[in-house]
Amino acid sequence: MKKSIHLFGLFLLVNFLLFFILIAVSSGASVPVNNIKEMLTEQLKESSDTDEILKGLQNVEGLVYRSGNKSKGVRELQNLLLSCGYAIGKADGAYGVKTASAVREFQSANNLSVTGEADLITQFSLVTNNSSFTRKGNTYIAQVKNYAVIIWPGKAFYVGTLDKSGNFSEGTYYYFSNYFGGGYYTGEYKNNKRSGKGTAHFANGDVYTGEWENDIINGYGTYYFDGTKIAGRWSNNRFVK
Repeated sequence: MKKSIHLFGLFLLVNFLLFFILIAVSSGASVPVNNIKEMLTEQLKESSDTDEILKGLQNVEGLVYRSGNKSKGVRELQNLLLSCGYAIGKADGAYGVKTASAVREFQSANNLSVTGEADLITQFSLVTNNSSFTRKGNTYIAQVKNYAVIIWPGKAFYVGTLDKSGNFSEGTYYYFSNYFGGGYYTGEYKNNKRSGKGTAHFANGDVYTGEWENDIINGYGTYYFDGTKIAGRWSNNRFVK
């Protein structure tokens, strides 16, 4: 009788623990953050930026690819998924059902929020789960195909695609809080400079979204500051009309 009570109590305890584990996994609790932190701590032994990187991954929306998107960035994301073993068919640059399904499968397997959208932490995890960091001077690089995670200790990190020359193509660049106050940019690049369409979130809370040329606000766009919106044409960082 005592043995049966003991076994029943053990059964209840095991199920109680499993219940809370399932809740933690399904809610995307701190499990993925802990895994990323352990990975960064192990691979970036000379860098003390682990917490800063986690802060950026958690607080920055970054460049998100979702159903309906069509771009070169989506094609590179699809090539990344194919390299990681996901059968999505052809990398055609269109974020369709198969791409979303593969992203959900990866998120579920890695205890990330299962949305089917390739957000910043999903892109980061896809690369770092399938590539180790190598150090070049004072720069750490993890790369799969044309997709990369690049970390400059004490300054910034980049998550996104590279062109054939190894320069930024499309992605998210996050400044560490002790460098440029934790501001970030998401969008297109040319020769490692903001060029094309993109959005800058400045450390003071201002936001500009629109066209860029050689790191300068140039073209049509919208600037938001203190509840004010200025939309129109810009030239050399100045509003024209």
